Amino acid sequence: MADTERILLLIERRGLKRKKIAEMMGISVTSLWRKINGKSEFDAREIVAFSDILGVSSNAERDRLFLRKSG
Repeated sequence: MADTERILLLIERRGLKRKKIAEMMGISVTSLWRKINGKSEFDAREIVAFSDILGVSSNAERDRLFLRKSG
């Protein structure tokens, strides 16, 4: 499950818009929003693409953002 708060903070810090991110990832804005909010999961390709867009280069940070355990 994605860490919604951290992801939104990174998006804001980088001055990105959800529409642009979705276009860069090749998914709809709705799909992106569902993934960010934990309604559906990012697949491996999307995690890599989104990490690149957000400027996340470390595996540890990527894991914290996208592979957070629920509960």
